[in-house]
Amino acid sequence: MVAEKKFGPNPTEGEEPTIDFNLATNWQSLFKMITACDCIAGSREIFSASSLIEIINEVRTGKMNILWVTNTGNLRNKVKELLASDLEAGRKYVDKEARYRLVNEIKRPEEE
Repeated sequence: MVAEKKFGPNPTEGEEPTIDFNLATNWQSLFKMITACDCIAGSREIFSASSLIEIINEVRTGKMNILWVTNTGNLRNKVKELLASDLEAGRKYVDKEARYRLVNEIKRPEEE
């Protein structure tokens, strides 16, 4: 049986998260880091790598709120940083409304 990797606030009792998504420099490296994990434990649920990448892509297109992205391993903050970089570079999103939501989500303080 293959051991399952879990990353999160308490993957097993007393352990600290073992991944820091702040090390990613772009979307490709972020997705590569996520894919290297079997799953990532958020505060309320455990995400498979594929479902987490799907959520991030929905956030990138403005279809989902940034708060859907777990902040385990600083992931939410890294997604915000990469979104801000995309916006500064003028990369296009689905539509003006989606772009407006993304800008507001990046600038708005996090709601916990």
